[in-house]
Amino acid sequence: NGNISIPIDIEHYEFIGGIKSAMSNHLEEVIGEFNTEELVLIENIFKTITVKGADNRGVRRPTRLDKIASILEVNTSDLIKIIDAFRLSDRGFIMPPSNVKLNDDTIIDISHESLMRVWSRLMHWVDEEQESLSLYYRLCESAELYNKGKSGLWRDPDLALGLSWLNVKRHTEEWSKLYNNQFADAKQFLRASKENLDFEQADKLRKKRIFQTVLIASSIALSGLTIYAFLQKNSADIATKKAKESSKKAVEQASIAQTEKLNAIKQKSIAEIQKKKAEVQAEIAEKERTNALDQKRNAVKQSEIANYQRLVALNEQKKAEQAKQQTEKALKAANEANKARNIALKQAISSEAKAQQNKNYALSKSVAIKSKLLNPKNESDLKVALSREALDIFKKSKRP
Repeated sequence: NGNISIPIDIEHYEFIGGIKSAMSNHLEEVIGEFNTEELVLIENIFKTITVKGADNRGVRRPTRLDKIASILEVNTSDLIKIIDAFRLSDRGFIMPPSNVKLNDDTIIDISHESLMRVWSRLMHWVDEEQESLSLYYRLCESAELYNKGKSGLWRDPDLALGLSWLNVKRHTEEWSKLYNNQFADAKQFLRASKENLDFEQADKLRKKRIFQTVLIASSIALSGLTIYAFLQKNSADIATKKAKESSKKAVEQASIAQTEKLNAIKQKSIAEIQKKKAEVQAEIAEKERTNALDQKRNAVKQSEIANYQRLVALNEQKKAEQAKQQTEKALKAANEANKARNIALKQAISSEAKAQQNKNYALSKSVAIKSKLLNPKNESDLKVALSREALDIFKKSKRP
């Protein structure tokens, strides 16, 4: 009450909430002396010099001043200004005492572990650091198993949480050395997981695009054999429009999915998520522009394919007509050859018959001559026989 004449009594002690509330209120008064940017630095200083023990209770973690500066990536002079405010003679929340000049080798520590049991803000900071550490340990374990071929890469939502954790400025290789030396492996594991996710999404989009292209190409090729070039161009324009609509819907769905994913991790780092969202939107816009160009090229290509198929069809038709004409010529030539063969056969038969007639005629003459030369007294019977034979042969020759 400001009356110095009244001695301090138990009622005054209870009025300020006891030692717990008194110390917490005093610490909050110190916090009130700094701006928002400096408050972030205060938070990181206390997270560095405190940690949760095996029994889940907060314990001290004395750390050199230059080590703290390296972890937080700031100058020691910036730290000294803040640390000095907590170690004034009427405060003494951070050690060493105010009469000790700070340098790079100075060990910075809280004055007593009871601070972590009475100051609610510090208890919250310690819990946050423990959650962050738990995620880091899980990340290291997953990276180690992956490198041994016993586990796969991370996917959402684990990957989204891991990337959000990595984007926190405090989580650097120097910070990780407070716990282990696996930061590089963990970081590489996250990058590999992100690249794998990006590849899968791009591959899925590529396969969808190929399917659409094949579908359009098949339709155009099929219709290109039976319709005119004007209708083919019309079909290509319609296919291009459908492809653009499909691409636009795919981009919109991807944008919605990305937005939902970012909303899930907003509570951890709002500023970083907004920056990530802006980068993703820019990437989507670029992909959309590239997709539009690809679809335009595909439409032109399909139109060219349709024209080529039409020319091929016309060429095949021409070849078929030529083959038909050649077949007709061959059939005509075969018929004429048949006729010539029949005529030649008839002529050969006629010649053979005529030759036989001549032969019979010559033979009959020969027999007649023989019968004429025979002696009429002694060979009359033979002469008669030869005359008859000559007559028969002559009749067979069918000559006049």
